[in-house]
Amino acid sequence: MLSHAPPRGVGDGDGDGSGIEDPYHEGFTAYRWLLDGFKPPLWLHGHVHPASVESWRIDHGPSQVVNVTGAVLVEIEPPGAAVSSAVETLPASTADAAHESHRAAAGLPDGAAGPVHPDPGRS
Repeated sequence: MLSHAPPRGVGDGDGDGSGIEDPYHEGFTAYRWLLDGFKPPLWLHGHVHPASVESWRIDHGPSQVVNVTGAVLVEIEPPGAAVSSAVETLPASTADAAHESHRAAAGLPDGAAGPVHPDPGRS
């Protein structure tokens, strides 16, 4: 599934445990209904600034909901291929550095929730 906005409460900072609510970037309730009802393996969305959510990728039941704002590489394998994850991440040290960089750019204090991104060059 590909949409501009995320499903409500999944990847939009509203109800995802981040403690950050952004009324201008709330997800759509109808998309949440689709996510919960049809359970697509992968849902790609944008619209939400990466600094306003806990994580760029969320596992929601059998679905992965991925914020692709900026740049994210998604490799789609044919059915039956051995794949550990639909979306590859960077090594932990690189992802942690990107996370800290984005939190600082967003003005979040140390220890506050912030994003982890696959591309440390993003701002």
